[in-house]
Amino acid sequence: MSSVTMGNMNSITQDSDPIKEIQKYYDGIIENLRLNLQVAEERVRRLQDSEFKLESEIEDLKEQLAQIKIKNN
Repeated sequence: MSSVTMGNMNSITQDSDPIKEIQKYYDGIIENLRLNLQVAEERVRRLQDSEFKLESEIEDLKEQLAQIKIKNN
């Protein structure tokens, strides 16, 4: 005869429900953080692209300014 009774089984089942709920809660937090990280990484990539474009434009403007100065001298 098993030493596990129906009362013990109910207790085990009831005890595992809060654990599952806690696991779901933390899984949700982890997933949310993962999604936030992906969004932040994409923003960083876009900012880096914008920075590169601005730096390129600045260099082009410097060259144009240098050409104008040469023509005016």
